[in-house]
Amino acid sequence: MHHCFELLADPQETVAVRACSMTVLANLAKDYPDIRNEIRLLVEDQLQHSPSPGFISRARKVLKAL
Repeated sequence: MHHCFELLADPQETVAVRACSMTVLANLAKDYPDIRNEIRLLVEDQLQHSPSPGFISRARKVLKAL
């Protein structure tokens, strides 16, 4: 879980890895609801800095799921 947070927060990581980390964290949030706010804050922050349409699409889906 911690590793996924690190990958998602790393702006040097590829978009595919960051998007996959978002999905993994969203799935983990089903079992660990305490992490939902942290995921939401991180994804919203990353949305402001990511020009990738794929990342934006995945972020919107994850935020909706949370």
